[in-house]
This record gives sequence, C-alpha cells and structure tokens, in this order.
Amino acid sequence: MSLQRLSAQIAILVILLLIHGCATVERDIPARYSAEELRGLGEKFLTAEDYNQALKFFHWAKDKNPNDPLTHYDLGITYDELSMSAEALHHLHRALELSPDYSDAHNALGRHHARKGDLDKAQENFEKALANPLYETSHLALFNLGLLHEKRGDPGMALQYYEEATRRFPRYGLAYYRMGKILEAHRMGDEARLAYGKAIEYAPNMAEAHLRYGVMSYLVGELENAFYSLDRVMRLAPNTAMAEEARSYLSHMNTIVDADSVHGLAGSRRASSLTKVEVMRDRDLSRRASPEIQPHTSAQPSPRVSEPQVKETASSASPQRRLPDGGGKDVQGGKWAYIVQVGSYIHRPNAVRLAERLENKGYRAVVRQFEHEVLGDLHVVQLKPVENRSDALALVNDIEKDGMGEAIVIRVSVE
Repeated sequence: MSLQRLSAQIAILVILLLIHGCATVERDIPARYSAEELRGLGEKFLTAEDYNQALKFFHWAKDKNPNDPLTHYDLGITYDELSMSAEALHHLHRALELSPDYSDAHNALGRHHARKGDLDKAQENFEKALANPLYETSHLALFNLGLLHEKRGDPGMALQYYEEATRRFPRYGLAYYRMGKILEAHRMGDEARLAYGKAIEYAPNMAEAHLRYGVMSYLVGELENAFYSLDRVMRLAPNTAMAEEARSYLSHMNTIVDADSVHGLAGSRRASSLTKVEVMRDRDLSRRASPEIQPHTSAQPSPRVSEPQVKETASSASPQRRLPDGGGKDVQGGKWAYIVQVGSYIHRPNAVRLAERLENKGYRAVVRQFEHEVLGDLHVVQLKPVENRSDALALVNDIEKDGMGEAIVIRVSVE
C-alpha cells in the first residue's frame, strides 16, 4: 500500500470520526460543508480508492456548484475507475466545456481512450494536454505518450518521451523503470541498470524495479546492491513469481562466487563460496508495477571463471592515495585482504572511464576483466587491496565524498 493511500485512509477515519462526533447524519453533510470542502473530502476517498464514497461527495459538490470543472473532472476519473465509460466521458467532456485548457482533463480523456484501445484519440488528448504551457504535471502526459508508443511498437520514440518526462520531473521513478525495460531489451545493460537504479531511488517500493536492478547487479558482480534489491522484492511482493525469482538468485549468491579471481591474492584460481568473500554492509542502504496510463493525482555475482585476464589502468605518474599497512589477521588466524569495488560494467569503455576518473583523484584503480559464461566479458573497477577493514571503509568514505559514486568492500581470503 502506498504512503499516499495510507495517509488518505487515515484522513478518512478522522473525517468519519468528526462527522459522527458531531452527531451528523448523512443527509445533513451537504448542508454543513461548502462545495469546495465536499470536493476535497471526495478527493480523499478517491485517493484511498473508496470510489463509491468519493462519488457521493463529488455529486454533493456538483449539486452546490454545477459549473465547477474540477468537480466534473473528479467525477470523470472516478467513474473511469469504476469502468462506467459513458458517465466518465460525460463529466470529462463537461469539464473541458467549462475549461477548454484543462490539461488534467485532456490527460484523463487520453487515458480513457488508451484503455479502450483507441490510440489515435488517446494521443490527440495527451498532445492537447501538453499544448498548455502552464500544465504543471506535464510529465504524466509525456509518460502516457511513452506507453502509447510502446504499445505501437516504437520503443525508440517511447524512450524519448520517458527521458523528457524525467527531465521535467527528475524524481519520476516509474518513467526510469520503463526506460530501463527498453534499454535492457536492446542489450544496453549498463544504461538499463543505471535507469533501474534511479527507479528504486525515487520509487523505493516498486518491486518490479528492484527485481530488475537486483538481477542486473547480480549479473555484473555488484553483490551488495543485488542482495539488497532482491531481498526487497521478497519483502515487497511475497508469494509472487517475482519473489520466487529473487529467491533463486539469492540462493545462487551463496554458491557462485569466485573469491580467488582477484589478481595477486592467491596462487591458484578456483570457485569459492561466500564463506571466503564477505560483503560489508555497514552503510545505510535505505536510499536504496506494471504501469498503466498515468492519471493526474494530487545480475549473477562474480561468476565462475578460469584464468581471468587482468588489465590494469593505474598510472605510476598519478598521485597516490594513502594505502596504509596493518594487520589483516582474522580472529581465527586466517589472513584477509579487503578490496574496494566501485563499479561493474558490461562495456569496458565505461569501466575505463571510471578508473581514469579515480586515477585523476589519486586512487590506485584497476579494471579487471573476466569472462562470464552468458554475458561474455565483464569489467569491474576496483582499488588495489588493503590489509585492514578500517582502511577499506575509509577509502569507501573518501570515494563517496569525492562524488565518485557508491562503493562496496569485499573481504577475500589470502592463502
């Protein structure tokens, strides 16, 4: 349940308590409130998806002010939610008769026609909504045009509309999710994962986005991000196919990790389990639905590899960050090293650019290349290992303070 809907339901309980507390019977309600107040109460029921109660208040408001376009608009979208097409069209058209530049009403009409499969009429109304330069929520109509072009089989044009929607409203998580779906379908993995990351940042309860971000992070070895998002899927959408898929990836994360693929840390390279690799989760990760036409409302972990090719980008001329010495002894007597991983990429140029940026900031960065049995070459950007966990976490803090993105610490046994 969304926070908006939960807040609306709490507000409704307060309203009902006030009404009953004043010994007000239902027939007395219209006399006690103005048309604007009745419409406002109806909108709270609408947000809480109590459509029958919403209709009651909207009709009371209309009886008091029959020429209010906002009330007709509210009636139109409520009837549309109840699949009462004729009534919905009547009130939406009436709202536009009273206010021809009413963009929300045009958007709602476009949404109605899209649901009915009349994509031409839908597009006409979305474009009319956007023609008004004062349209405050134009990102909704842009998003709807994106969905419409997806239905028409034109993902390129859809992507342009989603990008424009996020330009106008940068926190539009659902648009980032649709962008990710298109980019992933066209095998633009790095760009898709970035879009899914934005989606879960701005819509943290969107299970679909968490699933795709978690899977793609799993595939490129971003273990911490994969674990967090896949775990969120199981919490947000339990007993669903999404949860089952997330559970299968989480299960593999405990068995398919190549701890010894890190260059220089072991004499032999062999597959290992997470008992040899520990991803530190000291930092708060709290920052970290099939859509429909929008109305207006107020990656597997480091996979098994053999003899990975390691290519370094570090330059000896670059200024170096401190790499302190210190004990790396485990309490059980084993020896550990700590690797700060800053990013994983399907396309090597993206990894090289990040490594170069890190080099310019004074970090000793390397790009490690290994072969994934499904995706082919993958490229991770890591700092050279240190022996102390505290030193690794200090490097993580430095990286994030320098605006280089989020990093994780991987603990690897040295044998």
